[in-house]
Amino acid sequence: MPSSEAHVNNWNSCEDEIFVWHVDVPAVNDLLLRWQQAVLDAGERTGILRVRELSLMEGRFVFDRDGYILDFLTDHPELAPNVEPEESRSRGVFVKYLDASFGAVPASRLEFYDREGQIAESWVSDMRSIGSAATLPESFHQPSVVLGGMDALPGEEALTFELAVTTDIFFPWNPPIGRPGNQPLDNTALAQRNGSRLNAFLAELQAATASAGGAWNPIPSYSRNRNQVDDNGFIILDAPQTSWQLRSRR
Repeated sequence: MPSSEAHVNNWNSCEDEIFVWHVDVPAVNDLLLRWQQAVLDAGERTGILRVRELSLMEGRFVFDRDGYILDFLTDHPELAPNVEPEESRSRGVFVKYLDASFGAVPASRLEFYDREGQIAESWVSDMRSIGSAATLPESFHQPSVVLGGMDALPGEEALTFELAVTTDIFFPWNPPIGRPGNQPLDNTALAQRNGSRLNAFLAELQAATASAGGAWNPIPSYSRNRNQVDDNGFIILDAPQTSWQLRSRR
C-alpha cells in the first residue's frame, strides 16, 4: 500500500457527523457511573476525549485550571452536576450532555502537518482552530469527537449513547473535498497516528459497555467511510484504496 504524500494534510473537517457509533447502557445508576468513569478515563489516556469545560457546572469547571474532570469532582463532590430529577435512575451521569447543544467543550489530541510541513500536535476543541495551520480548503467550528446520549424514557431499560467524529483525519482514505479531481486522498500516515488512538479508545469503550451489560453497535447510521471500518467498529488502518467510495451514503 502506498504511503501518504509527505507533509500534506489529506483529510477534511466537516460540518456534520461523518461517522457514528452507538452504545446502549442499562439505565442503572451504579452501572452507568462505572461506565462513565471507564469511558472518561480511556478518553483522557488515549487523547480522544477530554472534558475541557462543562456548562452544567456554570463555569466552575475548566480543565486548564482544574484538571481532570473526575478528579475534580472527587475533590469537590458538592459541585457534581445534578442533571436529573432525584428519582431518575441515571442521576449524575453527565456524559449524556457532552455534545455542543448543552454547551459542553470536549477536546481531542490530534496530529497534523503544520505550514512548515512538520508534525504538529494539539488538543482541539474547534476544528477551525487548526484548519488554517493545516491549510485545509474548508473547516468548521466543530469538535473532532463528540459523545452524548439521550435520557431514558419511562419504561426504557437503557440509555443510548452516540459517539461521532466530524473529521476524517482518523481514516486512511478520504474524499478530495475542495481539491481537484475525484480520486481519494491518501491519509495513511496521519491515520496511523490518529486512527490508532481512536481504535484504542473504541476498544475501551466496547469493553466498558460489555462490562456494564450494554450493547455495542458498530454499524454507523451513515458513512462514506463504512468500508474502512471492520465488523467490530474499528478503523482498518491498512485498508486498500478501493475501500473508499465516492458515493456510499445511504
